[in-house]
Amino acid sequence: MPLYFFHVRDGKDLIHDHVGIELPDFGAALSEARAAMRELAIEALRHAQGVHRMEIEINDGSGRTLQVVTSRDVLDGDEP
Repeated sequence: MPLYFFHVRDGKDLIHDHVGIELPDFGAALSEARAAMRELAIEALRHAQGVHRMEIEINDGSGRTLQVVTSRDVLDGDEP
């Protein structure tokens, strides 16, 4: 199974995922990133923190960024 990495940007800093997770395909990786972003955004809102610049970068095993999921993607209901 392919290995995907989910790097989190909190507005200014990029927190690198050095472990990654094996998932069957990119669709599963995208679902994982959206679920994680939803949880991060909800938690930030609970603590009255800004969420408008939060992102999760989905990278493949070679380090290539495949897609960026933003808080806006999950909070605006912009599900695929």
